[in-house]
Amino acid sequence: MRMPAQLNIPKATRDWVADAKVLYIAAEVFEALQLPVGIRINHRLILNGMFAAIGVPQALLRPIGSAVDKLDKFPWSETKKEMEEKGLESSIATELGEYLLRETVADITSKLALLTSDTFLSTNTDVRQGVEEMELLMRYLSAYDVAKYVQLQLSLARGQDYYTGLIYEVVPQYQASTSIGSIPAGGRYNNLVGMFSGRDVPCSKEQKKPVIYRRNIDVWIVIAPNSSTLIEQGMVLARELGYSSISATFDAKADKQPMRQVDAAEKTAAMIVLLEDDAVSGIRLKMASLSDKNIDAAAPIPRDMWSAR
Repeated sequence: MRMPAQLNIPKATRDWVADAKVLYIAAEVFEALQLPVGIRINHRLILNGMFAAIGVPQALLRPIGSAVDKLDKFPWSETKKEMEEKGLESSIATELGEYLLRETVADITSKLALLTSDTFLSTNTDVRQGVEEMELLMRYLSAYDVAKYVQLQLSLARGQDYYTGLIYEVVPQYQASTSIGSIPAGGRYNNLVGMFSGRDVPCSKEQKKPVIYRRNIDVWIVIAPNSSTLIEQGMVLARELGYSSISATFDAKADKQPMRQVDAAEKTAAMIVLLEDDAVSGIRLKMASLSDKNIDAAAPIPRDMWSAR
């Protein structure tokens, strides 16, 4: 028997930092449990754009999406039959199947490149935007060193009524006589909260039972503003600290001024690390305790000379 638990994460950010962190945490949990898993992902824009480009009528998007989402449980013949019973022309269903069943390449980078080079899909603005956002997500997941667990599955179509961006599920990778399906699963829903509160709050959702809850953070990474590459370096640093069982985090809205980030860190962290990009020496770190908050006086450490491992 499965006991579901739902965790909702309201984040006032529309970029992919929060989404990447959700997947990073999921991977980290199963690494700690020593359970081999894979993370399947898709993007609502890619899915809807693919449907539109192939010719699925607008009125059939949800019914056909529901049929597509069962493709990992039923053979294509049954899925195609369900599509036709729901009103989709057989020729369109066949063409859709050619994309859904295409497994000519395994890595996500190549799969995304195929989508943008495809004659039909490349002309769809939703597909192009979805691919661009997934490429950014993969950069972040590579920084967190969890991209190795991730695979793009175009048939992943859960949450049609609410997921607006990332869709994901985590599945066991071991052989078993009985499949238990996904363990955690979720996605981003940007409009659901606004339906009830009147406020537009971007959110990510994760359906899983929390394994560990920690309020205190060992290190808060303060990211210097106006450098998008430092966000990825912050992810790399957080992952390296995690390898040594040192908890670390940073503000997903890393465009705040450093002292505002330090003020936020005071509530939970024991130490702060300033990550900055110097024009002469490149990326470097400065460490300081929260008792003095005197980052400027701290001695800089070149990034390539510092590692938690």
